[in-house]
Amino acid sequence: MSEEAGIIHRLKQILGKYQQDLGLLVWGTTAKKTQGNYRVLYVDDDGKLVVSATISGTIDMSDRWARQLGQIDIARYLGSAVGLTNPLHSQIVYGGAVIDPRSIRALVSSDIITAYGGQTQALLQRATTYDLLVQLRNAGVEIDPRSIRALAKATDEVYSVLRTDVGVAYDARQIRALTSSDIITAYGSQSQKLLQRALTYETVVQLSHQGSEYDSRQIRALTSSDVVSLVSNDLKTIRWGITREPTWTDGAEATAPAAGATLVSKTVTAGMTGRVFGVHISADEANQFQLLVNATVIKRFALGGAGVIHIVLALPLKDSIAAASVITIKNVTAGAALKVYQASLLYDEA
Repeated sequence: MSEEAGIIHRLKQILGKYQQDLGLLVWGTTAKKTQGNYRVLYVDDDGKLVVSATISGTIDMSDRWARQLGQIDIARYLGSAVGLTNPLHSQIVYGGAVIDPRSIRALVSSDIITAYGGQTQALLQRATTYDLLVQLRNAGVEIDPRSIRALAKATDEVYSVLRTDVGVAYDARQIRALTSSDIITAYGSQSQKLLQRALTYETVVQLSHQGSEYDSRQIRALTSSDVVSLVSNDLKTIRWGITREPTWTDGAEATAPAAGATLVSKTVTAGMTGRVFGVHISADEANQFQLLVNATVIKRFALGGAGVIHIVLALPLKDSIAAASVITIKNVTAGAALKVYQASLLYDEA
């Protein structure tokens, strides 16, 4: 060991013995062992590192967590723990540009958004037709929209505007004049329709006298003062308006007749005038029938199903039919297979 090194070593022992916590002296030499080739490092009372001369060399700066050198300890960001009161600041960058996370792009038709309700469940939608399913409530109580309460006259009022068939509003109190095409149904004191006889449509009545009903066929008992004359022609005149009895002309049965087939026919005798007082039509199915004089339709009858049309009137259905005229009854629609038809005319001529 050189003399200088020995002196330094001895000084180190002395200084180490008397070293205090208020200061630190560091010294050393280079790797060279030549005399006078050393440098002294020490820390002064102000805590500054003092170098007695220029020192060159390599400093070990390896990263070590305990040193916290060259890195950030996230657990102690800004001197305290990261949390709600000490958030970690960051910046979003995309494509070299800073992005504000509050700036959301405008939605487009291709975006799909699912709506959720208060139960954190997706709103219900009907399969196939995709209708939104809802539950109606009133005052917090679920209701079935099909259960509508009965309307009360005292509290509920329904208003409507009456309009004609061409859309013109009118006052319901202003009723137009009735025409021949209007149909009016008559009701009696029992709030029932007045009775009418089927087929011939006569009004059906019940005779009464001073509140007592009676049978119109029951005439009071005759007395010796009553004179009754009974003449056959008088009865015919009362019934038919003529002194003769009209007679039936019957057509033969026809099975599945073609459309417009003649079911019965009667020709007015030369020099005579004909009258039709009645018709009789039977069929095994629904159809319509025409009463014709030559090619002119006089009456049209409808049969709603298998049945009979039988009409006999005191006044002729058709009067003053000229001589040589042909009176017929025809079916409008062809008859079905195996369906039987038959017709008759109640006829008189003079």
